[in-house]
Amino acid sequence: MAQIDSSQFRLGNSHALTLTVIALLISLLLAATKWVTHEQIIANEQLRQQQLLLQLFPDGTDNNPFSHSIEFTDPARGPLKAYPLTGPDGIQAVIVDTYANDGYNGRIEMLIAIKKDLSIAGVRVTRHLETPGLGDDIDHRKSDWITTFTGKSLERPSLPMWSVRKDGGEFDQFTGATVTPRAVVKTVHDTLVTATEHFDILFKDTKP
Repeated sequence: MAQIDSSQFRLGNSHALTLTVIALLISLLLAATKWVTHEQIIANEQLRQQQLLLQLFPDGTDNNPFSHSIEFTDPARGPLKAYPLTGPDGIQAVIVDTYANDGYNGRIEMLIAIKKDLSIAGVRVTRHLETPGLGDDIDHRKSDWITTFTGKSLERPSLPMWSVRKDGGEFDQFTGATVTPRAVVKTVHDTLVTATEHFDILFKDTKP
């Protein structure tokens, strides 16, 4: 029977132990890096959203909208958060953080600014996976289409017109891409309906 060289055995074990330690150190380094950068990622995301919020409602407010949030429930989307923008007379508008699940490539996240008269101050898409050159025109950096919601309310336009032109409504669709704008229009309208139903919650601090 062949004899095992004990020195080779020890050397093999030593190499295995070294590799295990290296793998453990790499794992710890990756975990530490993720932990360190996590807060920065959150801060960067909040800064980006704050910049979008200022685009939606730049005047007449005096607070950091992320300093306070209001929780409410949308029937189709479940729990949502709204960020109040305050002025001398209390809450001037709320920014609803919501989403559409029926985009062409899935979820479309957006911020919808609603004034206390329940008209829209503005809408911005914050994250999406829509096809470049087609559905990505919902992004304000790509086109002005998203600004067509500004000033709209549940009465302006009337319910039948709250859809894309292909469906008989007043909102433009994109050439070769109807699913994406249809999803956004529906979500904006649904959010207005929910905001109306939850007015006392969203604007409870508004002064008379």
